[in-house]
Amino acid sequence: MKRTNPNDKIKIIAILVGAILIVLSGSTTPVLAQEPIKVAILPFEMNAEKDLTYLRDGIVDMLASRLTWEDKVTVLSEEQTAGALETIQGFKDASQALLLGGKLGADFVLFGSVTVFGDSVSIDAKMVDITGKNEPFVFFTQTQGMGAVIPKINQFATDINEQVFGRGTRAKIAPAQPAPTVAPVPVPIPQQQAPVADQRAHPDKLAQEVMGEQKATDTPQPATDTPKAAAIVPAQAGAGQTSAEIIPDVFWKSGNYKVLLNGLAIGDVDGDGRLEIVTITSDTVLIQRFENNRLIQVNKIETSTFNNLVGVDVADINGNGKAEIFVSGLNTKRNQANSFVFELDGQTFKTLVENSRFFYRVIDTPDRGQVLCGQHIQKAGDPWGSSIDEMVWQAGNYEPQDKLLSSGRANVLGIAFGDARNTGQETVVSLDQVDRFRLFDPPGTEFWRSDDNFGGSTLYYVGPQIDFDMENRQFLPTRILILDLDRNGKNEVLVASNSGPTGRAFGLFRKYTKGSFDVLSWDGLGLFSTAQTRKISGFIRDFAVADFDGDGNKELVAAVVQSEGRVATTDPKSSIIAYELK
Repeated sequence: MKRTNPNDKIKIIAILVGAILIVLSGSTTPVLAQEPIKVAILPFEMNAEKDLTYLRDGIVDMLASRLTWEDKVTVLSEEQTAGALETIQGFKDASQALLLGGKLGADFVLFGSVTVFGDSVSIDAKMVDITGKNEPFVFFTQTQGMGAVIPKINQFATDINEQVFGRGTRAKIAPAQPAPTVAPVPVPIPQQQAPVADQRAHPDKLAQEVMGEQKATDTPQPATDTPKAAAIVPAQAGAGQTSAEIIPDVFWKSGNYKVLLNGLAIGDVDGDGRLEIVTITSDTVLIQRFENNRLIQVNKIETSTFNNLVGVDVADINGNGKAEIFVSGLNTKRNQANSFVFELDGQTFKTLVENSRFFYRVIDTPDRGQVLCGQHIQKAGDPWGSSIDEMVWQAGNYEPQDKLLSSGRANVLGIAFGDARNTGQETVVSLDQVDRFRLFDPPGTEFWRSDDNFGGSTLYYVGPQIDFDMENRQFLPTRILILDLDRNGKNEVLVASNSGPTGRAFGLFRKYTKGSFDVLSWDGLGLFSTAQTRKISGFIRDFAVADFDGDGNKELVAAVVQSEGRVATTDPKSSIIAYELK
């Protein structure tokens, strides 16, 4: 039998005692060195008119240098990341991050975007744990001027080091628990009512919740310690800015919606004296309210997925104290009107009119208030040829009463009437099939036509086939407003102007990449542009002028489309912006 050496017993006891002392002392020094945490940084997406490649590269370099921590955190090289990205083309955002992390063996993947609107810059970033053990670390902020971008990125890196890696003044923390929400604000629209959101929550998360379009691959974003979305604050005027006195270059911006917005209107749909923002997608009506600097959904109306909704207006035409929602739409083949009218009835919205063959447009007039216009669009017809009539509520329906424009090749979605010439006489202002202004004396005598194009929409009606191989697309016009923007006692004409590689060609396809607003005045000979806002990325789909945030001043509120999602594997992207009118 083999005897144990007494010295061996002493060594074993010493090792055990040493281990116990280490545990009791709270030391975290490992006996074996751990592998450093690996981080992959994706190039940030730049949404701006100018080439910001230098800024994108600078952001990646700064984050890499700030996050690298000897023996603790390693940032993979740009060459490694670029090589892996080439193998997963077609994926974006969280899906791309997870695939990239798996290919590179990374523990975390960091990605984001920078969006420039005029002088305001939004930074949106996320770092995800590819194992799914920790909630994504989210960073969002808005700032004025490009010079503030780098300090914000530096702050982002500091937050990651402290809160994720436990480096710096604060100890490593577990994923943040959702912050307590503010008590819900009662609203008279109980269906699908949402509480007022935590002001620290990321606006894109709220936007996705509002639109109901959050994808299965998108991880819900927790509240963070990042600043809330910027309120409506002034931006620095650019060189040659001519609209500052009429439409100051200021705005509020919502988060990005992963849907294609087709229309926007503002009105009091529940009769409580507060305004709601109503937007439409191709088959859904969304009712939102501005609360705590964010849009909160208070209701949703879903129609058939076979619908093609192309316009929306809000007005109390039947006189019961609650504004109806007038939704202009097309049938599946896009060759006939298929419109709806909804009204809140106690707990839910009821359908007052369905499958209507009319397009609708509400016009604000100084003497008669809101007037409903309608145009009959029938199968195998023409969205430009039929008369435009004033509609009244009669016998449970909206019926034509007086002709506003008997002819003239106009469509009701691109029409306004009022004292556009400041002569005391009513004028009909319209956009024609190639987005040129036409002015008429009611009931239809044309007296002026513009040489320049305005408006610009990708929404279309399919006319009678003229070529076996080609669809006869007739693009619909955009909204026009006649109003006294600068409150000098004289009216102006307000219109969106979109531009892009296809221009405003009349054909099968249109693509717009920039948008702005034009303010036009009558000089006795014609309408001329007196002011234009700074161009923004994307294009303006629809707009309204109203005090949507309840601050006592009216705002110019617009639905902006950044991407229509036409290309496979890409998502549509829209947002809502607001200019404060002083």
